[in-house]
Amino acid sequence: DWTLPLLFSISCLVIACPCALGLATPTAVMVGSGVGAKHGILIKGGEALESANKISAVVFDKTGTLTYGAPVVQDVLLLSDRCAFLKNNGEEKVTEIEDVTQVNEKVLRSILSYAACAEYGSEHPLAKGILAKAASHGIGEGLGTSLMPTEDFVAEIGSGIKCIINGHEVVIGNRRSLESNCVVISNGTFEAMEYLESGGQTAIVVSIDGCTEAVVGLI
Repeated sequence: DWTLPLLFSISCLVIACPCALGLATPTAVMVGSGVGAKHGILIKGGEALESANKISAVVFDKTGTLTYGAPVVQDVLLLSDRCAFLKNNGEEKVTEIEDVTQVNEKVLRSILSYAACAEYGSEHPLAKGILAKAASHGIGEGLGTSLMPTEDFVAEIGSGIKCIINGHEVVIGNRRSLESNCVVISNGTFEAMEYLESGGQTAIVVSIDGCTEAVVGLI
């Protein structure tokens, strides 16, 4: 049985070289993991670091996995024009719009406004992308259209968020969020999500007052 001699050998090695085995190795792992985290790379322990030098190929699950660490809204696909007449903070409520282009612009601004208001209280990385997109349309703190306060904010882990804004229930999230909140699925919702996801984007759905209103694609 070689177990006992092996234990004696390891004991002698640890006693003879305590700094190298007891301090240097854990410190190196800790520093390496810390440096990786600063660059957006999460390392799962020392074993992963040790085997990293043997890596010859890396396979990612989808194109959208490779980002700059700052999610950006690539597309906003509108599902209806119901939001054209929602009142945004600092803007007059519109009661009638005749031009189709104006309708689409009004709907887009309403979607971005309500989405930004909801995501302002979220810690999720994708929230930054939505806030940046809203800001590019002059919506945000210190901009032309300020954000409206939220009530009853709830972050649903792994699915999305929901809250009340200006008396309207807002739900933003993935398919699980739609199901758990019993949201009515507007025509084209899932098709829009699949279209964005096929291009490597992360698709999230904006729902207002129980109906899906837009699908936002982020990369």
